[in-house]
Parts: sequence; structure tokens; C-alpha cells
Amino acid sequence: MEEIMRRVIFIALLCVFPLLGARRVMVCEDFTATWCTYCPGAARGLEELDEVAFDSVVVIAYHSSSSDPFYNQYSASRASYYGITGYPTVRLDGNYSIVGGLHTGTMYPAYRAYFDNRRNYESPANISLFLSYDSITRDGNLNIKIRNELSTSLSAQLHVALTESHIYYPWQGMDSLHSVLRLMLPDAQGEPINIPGGDSINRNRNFTLPGGIVDRNCEIIVFLQDNSTREILAGSRIALIGKPKVEFLRYSPSSIPQRGDTSDLTIYLGNYGSKDLANVRARLYSPVSYLQIIRDEANFGAIPIGGIAQSSSPYTINIQTGAPDTLVNLKLLVQSDDYTDSLTFPFLITERIGFSDDVESGTGGWRHYGINDNWRITTAQSHSPTHSWFSSYVNECDGYLVSPYFILGSPEISFWHRYATELDYDYVFFDVSAGNRWQNLEYWTGNSGGWVDQVYSLPSLVGTTMRIRFRFVSDYNVTDEGWFVDDIICGPSGLAEEKREERVLPRLMRAISPSAEMEIYSSEGRRVKDGVRKLSPGIYFLRLGKEKRMEKVVIIP
Repeated sequence: MEEIMRRVIFIALLCVFPLLGARRVMVCEDFTATWCTYCPGAARGLEELDEVAFDSVVVIAYHSSSSDPFYNQYSASRASYYGITGYPTVRLDGNYSIVGGLHTGTMYPAYRAYFDNRRNYESPANISLFLSYDSITRDGNLNIKIRNELSTSLSAQLHVALTESHIYYPWQGMDSLHSVLRLMLPDAQGEPINIPGGDSINRNRNFTLPGGIVDRNCEIIVFLQDNSTREILAGSRIALIGKPKVEFLRYSPSSIPQRGDTSDLTIYLGNYGSKDLANVRARLYSPVSYLQIIRDEANFGAIPIGGIAQSSSPYTINIQTGAPDTLVNLKLLVQSDDYTDSLTFPFLITERIGFSDDVESGTGGWRHYGINDNWRITTAQSHSPTHSWFSSYVNECDGYLVSPYFILGSPEISFWHRYATELDYDYVFFDVSAGNRWQNLEYWTGNSGGWVDQVYSLPSLVGTTMRIRFRFVSDYNVTDEGWFVDDIICGPSGLAEEKREERVLPRLMRAISPSAEMEIYSSEGRRVKDGVRKLSPGIYFLRLGKEKRMEKVVIIP
């Protein structure tokens, strides 16, 4: 009999990666070429890691082949320093090498796995950057302050690199190049430095940006490297011309929004750009008449690079009684002293709270897509009773299975799955999204050893419109069975939960005070009435007062 495992993970969904005291910024050096068939997979993987990890990763792409149109001597010197013999080769913090790539797929899982381990190790130094740049003369000055966090002296080689992104250049099925090395200051050899324990040093780099390079797409990357071990000890970056980028992260309602109700929404925004923001404010708009915005403005204050801010006061909305079941894209006009942007986020109007699927009734609003996507419903394996979602194996796949939108009614999200993949090369991911940015909760590689029950507690998302997704990523060779997913339950679940015997431990309710303030939902997730008079025996989900937490109960005669 197969072993069954169950575990619960509690997640606070505010930031992708929490900031540490002496935070590690991993430097990713990609030795690549535009003629290289397998280099696109490395480029895709590093672009995704850079987006997900944000200010905890920097990327430098060295076009070190003399036949590459983006070749320069700086790149060739770095390739010689490492003894690079093939493309793509990616050096992660200098002393860890991943050789090889993919043409149509992505190397993201391999880079992500190393990053997740590496970021647990604090850096021995902090690097602070201060830049002045004249966009007319294209002259700049970079001030570098390096603090040794150790009690002993620190010796290393100081390197300064200037990169350019968003270069339109069709290559190997892709249309752009990113993080391309353009300059090293003063050269590729860098400068040897020594910093006493607990002390700091300052260095300056003056430069003139050559013609043909778009300054608004440039960054300067600074890193310290141990020449004897090749380990990069610390890294940092700064944009030549900083640009803020505000993203909607999620909203938190005072109560689950329902027809005829008024609800307060606290909204969370993040700055994923390259410039701090001050005095941020935002106005909320509804595109439909049956969802009214009663309180439409709020302040967010300052949002630094990588920072998250919540509205200082909640927005207030009202859903009219006759509103249809529909997904509304609410609009948020974000402004600061020198920044304006328009954001949208999903808001679901429905009486059905939560989401469950035992995969016995067809696709049910799920959609799947991606590179060599192979998701489908199968009877080959299932947890209960006869069907499950399945991604079979093909090489170089990056396939997504995405749920319909739903409102999370209680913190717990769970599903059963079994997987068999090539260990450390092929990975499966579980992600959630309460807006436009996806956050990974966990990923796996190898063999699960049978069906496993995954359980996550997401209290910060209760009452929020959200989605979940399952992602299967494989490399260029070696296949296995694949990934099966079944019995997915989010919030107050549907009938599928009744089949999970270890969870059917209801509170037996013989009498409840008729004056109790509560919301009652059927096992299908629909709100059936307020109060408890004349309820038929059965399974219900109750929310007491204004609490976000829900309890499953059974009413018996």
C-alpha cells in the first residue's frame, strides 16, 4: 500500500523574499552567444529569477564569443578568468557552475533551487551605491561604499559592470537581449581591496556612456570576488536612470464581499522598479454600475525599491443586490509627485465562496497552456475516485494548469498529488496569485513515493479573489511518469472534502442560539441564510461575527 503523507505550511503573503539583515544578493553571470542553440533556456531562466527574486539577484550576460555582435574584451576576459569552454555556462556567485541550456524550455528551476539555498547565507559585506548621471553629456559618477560586516579583515577584488537590457535583436526564436555587458570600470581585472573588520571604504568610478547604448535601459552592478576561490562575496546594483514600477499585490476585505453588502478593502502595493517613491496615493474606480465605490481614495506614503505599503485607510465598496455573477477588473490610478500609472486587479462577484474540484466533472473552468504543454484529465491514476489532472512527460516543457478565479473563504488550501520526475533536473511548482503577480509556495523534484496531501494556510488571503496554478518544467532529456493532481480544495470546499476521511471530524451541533450573528454557507460554498432558524440537517460552513475564519459543522436532527 502506498505511503500517504500530509503536512501543513503556514504562509504570510506579503513579499516574495523577505529582506535579511546582511542580505545576500546573488550575482548570476551568463556566458552566452546569439548563435547558441541552447542559450535561450538560460536567458529565460535568469530573466524569471531576476523578476521573482527582484533585488536579491543581479544578472550579467557576457557575449564572450568573438563572432557574436555583442562581443567585447571585457566579456572575453571574464570567460578566460573562469576557463569557460561552452555556451551557455552560468556562474552563480562565482563558484557554482551550471553548464548547458535549452532551446524552447527554461533553466529557471535549476537556478531557483541554488538561489533558495544560497540566500540563506549572509553576505560578509554590504555595498551601498550613490550615482549621479547627466543624460545630456552622458557623464556619470558612481560612489561605492563597502562595509565589512566581519570582525576580521576582508580582502577581495572589486568589480564594476555596466549592463544594458531591452535590446531588440531577434535571435534563436527570441526578440530581445537583456543584461548585456557593455563596460567594466575601470577594466575586467577590477581593483584589489582590503577592509579591516567592522570598517568601511569608499571608491569612485567616473565614466562616459558610449553612443548607441540606451541609458534608460542600463544598470551598474558592483560585486566583490575572492580570486582564490572564485566566490562572489557581495553584490549590488543601481539603475542609470531610476524608474519606479508599482504593482498591485492583493486586497484584504473587512468581510467577504457579497451582494447587498458594504465592505472595506485594504489594498497592498509593491514597488518593483528601480526608484523610490514618496507620497503615493491612489483612486479606485469601478467599470460597472452594480459595484459602487463609496470611499475611493487612500494614501500609501513612501514605497522604497522592493518595499510594500498598504492603504492608510480602507476603500469602501458596495455590491448591489441584483449584481450578476461576474469577474470585474477594478482600476486603481496610482500617483506620486513624479509618477502616474493605472493598475487593474480582479474582483469576483459571486455567492459561491471557495473552490473545490475532484476532477470528475470535466475541465470546470481550468485552462492550460505553455511550451510543450501536456496537461490533460486522465484515468491512469487518481486519488478519488477515477479522474485526475495529469501532465505527462515531454522534453523541454513549461506547462501551466491555472484554476478559475474564486474567493478564498477560509485559510486552508489543499490538494493531493503524486509525481515522478528526473531528480534535480525536472521540477513541479505550486503557485498562488491574488492579483497579477504569481508567488510560488513550494516546488518538488524526484519521486513523491505515492499520493501526498499538501496543505497550506493562507490567512492573509481570506476573502480575496485569487487563483492557483500547477506548473511542470522539464529539461532536454530523461523522462519519467509525470505529475498527477487531484481533489483540490480551497476555502469552504465542495463535496469533494467529504471523501477525505481524515478531515471529516465535524462539530456535532444540536442547538445554536437563534440570535447568534453568523454567515452560513452550504457545502457548495453558497451563502444560504443569516442565523440558524429552520436549517435542514447537513454540512455547513459558518463564519461567526466579523471573523475571517470559517468552521465546518454538521447539523444533525
